[in-house]
Amino acid sequence: MIACKKYIRKYMFFVVALLVGLIIAYSLVSQMIEDTILVKYKESTLEIHALDPELDHPFSHAIKQMSPIPYVALGDPLILDFKDLDVVSFEIKDYVLNDKGTIIFNDYEDDSIQVEGVNQAYYVRINKNMAALASSEINDKVIRGLEIVITETDKTSSFLLIIETDKY
Repeated sequence: MIACKKYIRKYMFFVVALLVGLIIAYSLVSQMIEDTILVKYKESTLEIHALDPELDHPFSHAIKQMSPIPYVALGDPLILDFKDLDVVSFEIKDYVLNDKGTIIFNDYEDDSIQVEGVNQAYYVRINKNMAALASSEINDKVIRGLEIVITETDKTSSFLLIIETDKY
């Protein structure tokens, strides 16, 4: 019985240490992303996620970690701040998602996203996504997945932002 208690304590210590390590790793990754790129809407900083190329459905993975999905009014500006990155160019791909984060429409080749700015800070205006109008859902709101692809002098990185907008 005493030997059993020793093993339980030993494994409990291991489990607690593992959990603490995972929490620290998650906070470091979150801080690294925040140090790389910030997205602000009004007074809030919106949650962004680094794109994991290993995932088949990266928006689905990201949406599970969010609650609630932030609402952005059509035409209102988001402020995209690249901090100290040496950005050569960037593009924003706009996808319509279902509530599970699966892409149901993509419409990033039109003018649903407008960008103005200089240096490292840009105003990004989210307009109507025409593909969202094709949805048969009655809901007046639509979940949008934005993939921000940043090209620096030596690498390319992608980040995901999930927001809710009006359909019309």
